[in-house]
Amino acid sequence: MACLHERGLGATTARDIVAASNTNLASIGYHYGSKDRLMVAALAESSRRWMMPTIQRLADTGEQPPWERMRDALAVILDDVEAHRPLVLAYLEAAALAGRNRDVRTAMAVLHVEMRGALASALEAVFGDQGPSGGVDPLVMASFMMATFDGLMVQWVADPAAPVKPSELLGTLGAALAAAAPDAPAS
Repeated sequence: MACLHERGLGATTARDIVAASNTNLASIGYHYGSKDRLMVAALAESSRRWMMPTIQRLADTGEQPPWERMRDALAVILDDVEAHRPLVLAYLEAAALAGRNRDVRTAMAVLHVEMRGALASALEAVFGDQGPSGGVDPLVMASFMMATFDGLMVQWVADPAAPVKPSELLGTLGAALAAAAPDAPAS
């Protein structure tokens, strides 16, 4: 994980990993099969460590209404984004590499399934009775939130001076949904 944060996914060599871990070159192949698999495993673990406090915050069954819990959970992750800049860059590198590298694509798919499932479970706690029978599918909502976050990360990398605040994002989304609600098709 140190190499991932210091050098990024593409610039880290197997020799960098060996030097940082005080192991030997053969241990990478023995334990992970390839440097790419090891790097994506490090990316996955780093991502879990960053995302799980947000998911736990969302799942907290306090007295806050759903909207406020979502805002606060989003604030946890967005307020800490600068500290995780190397991880964001490595994630974007892996996403680009996934199109051409089956090992990276498979590992990222596993990570996405895990994160989407954890987020969906937290959203079930948020929406309770309004869940699938009430029209809010937690798995679909989790996919939407992940896509929104990934998109925000791309924007933030391109223009770090113009981040969107959680309250702005959710406030605007709420207003847009309320404005569209009379015309929304029944599912």
